Amino acid sequence: MLSVAISSKKRDFTWNSSLNFTHVKNKVTSLSAGNADIIGYTHTTTEANNITRVGYAVGSLYGAVTDGVNPENGQRIFINKNGERVQYSAAVASGQSNWTYLDGRVANPITVADYQVLGTALPTYYGGFNNSFRYKAFDAAVNFTFAGGNKVMNGTRGTLLDQRFYNNSVEVLNRWTTAGQQTDIPRLVYNDVISNGSAGFSIDQNAEKADFLRLQQLTLGYTFRGNLFNKIGLSSIRIYGQASNLFLITGYSGTDPESSSNGNSNTSIGVEKNSIGQGRTWTAGLNVSF
Repeated sequence: MLSVAISSKKRDFTWNSSLNFTHVKNKVTSLSAGNADIIGYTHTTTEANNITRVGYAVGSLYGAVTDGVNPENGQRIFINKNGERVQYSAAVASGQSNWTYLDGRVANPITVADYQVLGTALPTYYGGFNNSFRYKAFDAAVNFTFAGGNKVMNGTRGTLLDQRFYNNSVEVLNRWTTAGQQTDIPRLVYNDVISNGSAGFSIDQNAEKADFLRLQQLTLGYTFRGNLFNKIGLSSIRIYGQASNLFLITGYSGTDPESSSNGNSNTSIGVEKNSIGQGRTWTAGLNVSF
């Protein structure tokens, strides 16, 4: 952990600034019960999104590894535990398999047994940058927070590409439609909940980098002083305005890289599925000093 504080004062102007930075290195060295993996679930016992495994960070993201979309037929390609490429089709004739190798041979379905570790769900660094200013009767405070080095499982994206009766995101406009087309969005098939990682199926395409910088709080104030206040027994009156979560800079495409669908769980972290991000709040106030 690194913490730095800076203070500057010149005539009527004062500036105080502090920066704190923490680096986290997390690695599981042993587990009970013969070092058996601990699987973390979201909502139900069918949505495996996390794994605690020796040699990796606790609660690492867990899912099926994909290899794009087959340009010949628009089917999602998965990599099984043996490193083989297997494609999936939600629409097949009666008696045929949904899972085949690229040459058409029947393949075993992709299951949790084929999942791989997709990255750490715990930030490898985080911190804050806080500043306070004062010029004569004016004062201000600007506080930033940041974190990164981790990934978040964007379950919201999977839901918005779910091919049941749900609304879809604009990503479906890039879906496969013709042979030879290069795209990461497979062809649309009604009731397909596998290809884009939904309804309990976790895929690597939804595990996104979660680095962010957030303006956590901004405060502006002005303090009134003078003989008028002294006559009525007041020392000063300060009026102020405050905004929280004013902006967020991140490459994460979901609701909020700090949102968690699993609360404070230690083994099911870094999962954001149809959650509500942090709200933006505006506050005005009055401080009276006697």
